[in-house]
Amino acid sequence: MKFNQKFLRYGYFMLLSDIPKFMIEVLQYNMKDSGFIASLPYVMIYLGYTSGGYFSDLLVRNEILSKTWTRKLCSIAAMFIPAILLTGMAYCDNNVPILILMNIAMYFQGYANPCY
Repeated sequence: MKFNQKFLRYGYFMLLSDIPKFMIEVLQYNMKDSGFIASLPYVMIYLGYTSGGYFSDLLVRNEILSKTWTRKLCSIAAMFIPAILLTGMAYCDNNVPILILMNIAMYFQGYANPCY
């Protein structure tokens, strides 16, 4: 589990540190004019943290899954869903789908927090 969390945290910090650079260099956004758009990935991670915690607590409290399987499910959601969505970004030719996929990926990246 610790090995898994190290890779999740590495991906998390790489994404958050490279999002502004990606938006400026690739999407050609002016950060001064689009501050709200630049803050959306951070808002989505927060929403992923809170809803992931609620979802995992719901699974454990209602005895749908054990704590171990709930952690595994959250880890899988936090790794594979963003990987698929971020790969899909490479095939988009418009900025709007790229931003949508990136924000959804960041939402599911927030599911890594309930894995602890």
